[in-house]
Amino acid sequence: MDDLHRLAAFRARGVSQLCNGSRPAGVRDRLSSLAMRLIDDLRREHDLIEQVAGSLRVYARRLARGEARAQDAASLLRFFRL
Repeated sequence: MDDLHRLAAFRARGVSQLCNGSRPAGVRDRLSSLAMRLIDDLRREHDLIEQVAGSLRVYARRLARGEARAQDAASLLRFFRL
């Protein structure tokens, strides 16, 4: 199990408890760094989901109005196949 998965497994205990507990400074620094990486990764995933949801809403709105183009649907499908 890699460090990010280990950190995620302990998420229920709270990131702050992991980072600020009675551990040697090197371990606290490493855990703090991993926590920040995990948060950054989750933020990037959230941003991507927001972009896809926005694109899907625009496509659905255009489809309902009869304004959707075939290439719009193809673009969405191509994203989900990646």
